[in-house]
Amino acid sequence: AHGLAEAKAENLKVQIRGNPATTGPVAPRRFLKVLSAGEPPAFKEGSGRRELAEAIAAPSNPLTARVIVNRLWAQHFGRGLVGTPSNFGALGERPTHPELLDWLAAELVESGWSLKHVHRLILASAAYRRSST
Repeated sequence: AHGLAEAKAENLKVQIRGNPATTGPVAPRRFLKVLSAGEPPAFKEGSGRRELAEAIAAPSNPLTARVIVNRLWAQHFGRGLVGTPSNFGALGERPTHPELLDWLAAELVESGWSLKHVHRLILASAAYRRSST
C-alpha cells in the first residue's frame, strides 16, 4: 500500500524557475506576507500544514470567507458578487455589493463556517425571491 510519512520539517530554498539545481534564498514556513498585516510569524509545529490551515481560516483573514460566500452566491444567481471568482486581487473586478459580501462573510464565520446557514440566508432573501424576468 502506498503511504506517506511525515519527514523532518525544515525550511527549503526557493528553486529558481522550478529547477532544483539552481536554488535561491531559504523560504521560511509561514503564512503569505501579502495577506498579512506586517511580518507573519514563522510556523513552528511539525511541517506547518496545520498552522497554515488555521491561518487561512482565521477570523482575522476575511479573504477565505469572502471567496466561499461569493461562490455560494454564484451557485444561486449564476454570477457572484465579485465577477471574477478566482481573482479577488487588484486585477479582479470590484464587488457589486461590497457591504453584502462582507456581511455574508461575517455571518459565515460567526456561524462556525456553516455553509447551510449561508445557503438559508441567501434562499430566504428578497433578492432570491425576485423573478428573473
